[in-house]
Amino acid sequence: MFSSLLLPAMNLKCRNIVIICSDLEYFNASIGALLYKYFKKQGFDISIYLTYEIESKEKEYVQQLATNPNTAGFVIFSCMNNAFFYNSFFKEYSIPCVFVDRFLPYLEGCSFVTVDNYGGAFKIGKLLIEKGSKSIACLSMLKDNKISTIEDRINGFKDSHSGLNNLNCFRVELEYGDIMSSIQKVLEEWSRNNTFPDAVFATNHLIMNGLLTALQNNKEWQVKFKDILLSCFDNLPYYDWLNKPIISVEQPINDIAFYTAAILHKKILDPKNFNPNNIILPVKIIDRTKD
Repeated sequence: MFSSLLLPAMNLKCRNIVIICSDLEYFNASIGALLYKYFKKQGFDISIYLTYEIESKEKEYVQQLATNPNTAGFVIFSCMNNAFFYNSFFKEYSIPCVFVDRFLPYLEGCSFVTVDNYGGAFKIGKLLIEKGSKSIACLSMLKDNKISTIEDRINGFKDSHSGLNNLNCFRVELEYGDIMSSIQKVLEEWSRNNTFPDAVFATNHLIMNGLLTALQNNKEWQVKFKDILLSCFDNLPYYDWLNKPIISVEQPINDIAFYTAAILHKKILDPKNFNPNNIILPVKIIDRTKD
């Protein structure tokens, strides 16, 4: 796909693409690898800075690198609680930037590439109900992040069963800094009270991975979850290999990287063009429970 995007190489003074992200788990790493491949072909250098979900680190990296004469542009997977910092920052610095997996429609001079998080979660909720689920647990980690896409997923799931009084759909907020311990506590409580749901929706693959790990280490829970439907926002390749089928929302990673690279490169080549290019891509539901 990237071959059709190649633009004429230019002798630009600024040669470094800066990627700022919280981690290098599957989603971020996959997009980062595709961006690296594209920009390397164009003669750019690529630097990756990890924030580990610490806002002060993100601010520090952005402020420091914006003044570096070699910085050509930013790709940011932001961990900010809100967009206030960037509202003032981009009024001072006119540097090309694309936010990934963040919805920032009112940020002047900035672009974002994300997916239909609300719609994907809504479809998952509807599908679980169609399959007969009456008690659905939504496992989430929100972290009070106002620009996070997780909130859209929570709202999509919630609206999928709006007005249906015969359902017990509830949300379990996990501890952001310690997923495994938090999941363990939830499973222990369900086991103690014998109140297991008949379906689970995990709002990202990190939560699903934690749940699968917890089940693997406890045979009693494995038995309890034998007939519980599992669903997840994000689709990892190894889900195809599991004995336990997982319904998942597949994000178009290749397309996310394609549009991110295209928008950023265009802005680098035409620095006076700071009109925002905002992209919301469709998602695909992978139903592995089909016969």
